[in-house]
Amino acid sequence: VTFIPDKGQVYGAAFRQVAISSIEPGFEAEFAFNALPGKIFQGKVLHILPAIAEGEFSGSGKLKQATAYKDEGRYAVTFTLGEDIKKYDLPAGSAMKVAVYSHKVEPAAIIRKILIRMVSWQHYFNFEMH
Repeated sequence: VTFIPDKGQVYGAAFRQVAISSIEPGFEAEFAFNALPGKIFQGKVLHILPAIAEGEFSGSGKLKQATAYKDEGRYAVTFTLGEDIKKYDLPAGSAMKVAVYSHKVEPAAIIRKILIRMVSWQHYFNFEMH
């Protein structure tokens, strides 16, 4: 059985390990959904999940090889949106781009704001015809 909540939505994104040290709960964020070109939504970081799959270890009786650690894991971060987007009728799992504005790299925020808007406008042109 799959349960899909219909009250209050939480959104998630995966960030590289190098970026996660600059993200904290409460930081401002902006979202650009692939299905909604030209629209930017405001939100905040809700929670950073404290573990990733690469932190798991399954005992097998064999020594681990260094090649087992070659993949870079990403940390899951959850967000809340500042507005209700139910009117857009997006299905759960819709793709989006997220920009988090950290106090640690504040001078780069204006550049990131421009870039996420450019990506959002590009979604007008990124469609496939079948």
